[in-house]
Amino acid sequence: MSTNFFNGFINDKSIKYTIKLQINKPVQYLGSCSLLCIDALYLSYNQYKTMAIQYIIDQLEHNIKTFESLLSNKTEENYLWRSHPEKWCLLEIVCHLLDEEQEDFRARVKHTLETPSKDLIPIDPVGWVKARHYLSKSYHTTLLKFLDERRLSVAWLNSLKNANWDNALVHPKLGTLSARLFLENWLAHDYLHIRQIIRYQYNYLKEKGTTNLQYAGNW
Repeated sequence: MSTNFFNGFINDKSIKYTIKLQINKPVQYLGSCSLLCIDALYLSYNQYKTMAIQYIIDQLEHNIKTFESLLSNKTEENYLWRSHPEKWCLLEIVCHLLDEEQEDFRARVKHTLETPSKDLIPIDPVGWVKARHYLSKSYHTTLLKFLDERRLSVAWLNSLKNANWDNALVHPKLGTLSARLFLENWLAHDYLHIRQIIRYQYNYLKEKGTTNLQYAGNW
């Protein structure tokens, strides 16, 4: 692996040095340390990649509590309110999260790891809102099911041994997509909707509250 490089950070008290490390080679840099042996102080490149995968899985697990905290204990007025007619309400967001958990990210990571040569099953997240009658669903039941499905996803991800995260498929429109890409975008998708939910709740407070919110700071 001597030709592989990655960007690493060395922390020396309050000083951070950004360096480029060549795996299994000693590296010289200016700072409080002189000559470092990468084998002694750093994980191998493959270990580094495995660590990054585990970090993502851990964050997906941590987000169970985040989603539960943000979405629990809502009244019908809370979860059906919209900031604008074209925006999703909380019920639609929760239904979307459930379908994406089952049929998009977990399914596509599994597909890419196990059967990358086969065609992907098409999905239609936007179309599902009306096609699957999201507004007729039970908010609280759907939320609990989503959280349970996320627990199943995390358990499955943690059960994988020696998975080839560089396995890739060729999408007719998006080109080459690896299992690692689907996994990282899974976590990114969480963050996008966490941001959406927080904005939703801020706007709900702004509309329903009785005072100006400028004292809190700029949104």
